[in-house]
Amino acid sequence: NHRQWKLKRNRVKPTRATRDKLRQQECAARSREFRAAYREARAAQLAGEPGTIPYGPYWQVRFHRVDVEPRPPGMDPYTVL
Repeated sequence: NHRQWKLKRNRVKPTRATRDKLRQQECAARSREFRAAYREARAAQLAGEPGTIPYGPYWQVRFHRVDVEPRPPGMDPYTVL
């Protein structure tokens, strides 16, 4: 039923799609940290200052050839930030 699908949609964000509340909080914190670091690095980049973007943004690496921080140790390369 279309209505049921619409009601269930977007209840869980894909960046923290887990039933474990502690894990959701960890994912949310990691996501906030990434967005803050990215916002800061992107502002510096637009101002013409050298710097590195936090690990994760494929598009920036692939098409804009920016410097990106190395993947954090122990992090699965397929982890969503």
